[in-house]
Amino acid sequence: MKLKNIDKFKKYIKLIIGYPQYHKIFKLLKINQNNRCVLIGTPIHGNLGDSLIAQQCIKYLENNYNYVIEIPEFVYEIFSNKIKINIDDDIYICGGGWMGNIYEDELVIEDIIKNYPDNKKIILPQTISFSPNGKYSSKNNLRSILSNDKKTIICVREENSYNLCLNDLKINPDNCLLLPDMALLALDNIKNGPHNKNRIIFSIRNDIEKCSSDIDLNNIKLYLNNKNYECFDSSTVISKKVIKIKYRNKYIQKKIEEYSNADIVITDRLHSMVFALLAGCKCIAIDNTTHKVSGVYKKWLYTINGLWVLENSSKLSDDILDKCLECQDYPSKIIFKNIFLELDRRINEL
Repeated sequence: MKLKNIDKFKKYIKLIIGYPQYHKIFKLLKINQNNRCVLIGTPIHGNLGDSLIAQQCIKYLENNYNYVIEIPEFVYEIFSNKIKINIDDDIYICGGGWMGNIYEDELVIEDIIKNYPDNKKIILPQTISFSPNGKYSSKNNLRSILSNDKKTIICVREENSYNLCLNDLKINPDNCLLLPDMALLALDNIKNGPHNKNRIIFSIRNDIEKCSSDIDLNNIKLYLNNKNYECFDSSTVISKKVIKIKYRNKYIQKKIEEYSNADIVITDRLHSMVFALLAGCKCIAIDNTTHKVSGVYKKWLYTINGLWVLENSSKLSDDILDKCLECQDYPSKIIFKNIFLELDRRINEL
């Protein structure tokens, strides 16, 4: 991949902080091993939702392969010319919400598809979003790249992306699969409290994916304060710019512990919603501009207790708040592992 020198330098600095052992990847790739896969695109940034996805991707792959080589996104972006993947290696691309034209990461996916035409390539569950203001790639470009490749399976995590794949990108239905977000695999082990009944956490975006209409946080918090509830701001995107891979699980567990000490999480982040469920908290989630919150909820989480998903911030009324405050039903575990058996079957048939 071609990067501006300044961008390459910034990413390299983050890489040597987050994964100083990155050079070992090149040595591991040179060893011939049977039943091996590589996972490309894992994060070292401070978004714990992405870290949770990476954690669950690795757990899933370790159940299916003898050897899993993790290649963080920055390693691929900086050293793609040094990465030599055997033709027998299956290539997986980490799940998330970075397909489309909003994020530069899309270019990593397109580069892998072009560079490894003979390998099996599996894009783990993604949301695909093309914005009128997006500046990376296009539907036409992605469609063209995929049309020349018969060995890529695209997994998406909600109906909108699935329909986009079939109708706009013209992907063969045999090479497209609707699966849960990888982070949802962690929901087979939900924490049960302890909950502080008077504590409410707000985790609200302030980026390109935030709600299309602003949330009136001051009035909402005032309403809750008048009912003797304490309101705190938090996020699953932490202040650290870089998370060392060896501490990934620790940061994930720390966030779950933090959320478990609240009774309710109010958020417009998909993975703040997931962390709330992992912590056994009730949750009010508001849809964002890419509709990944509502999409994942409607397909995979609509039966779960203690979860309300609203189409926009205007729906966050006093009545909804009161229903959530009074509700005594909390999330319970839900198991998605068996759904991935269909992906295993399709990979074998590639």
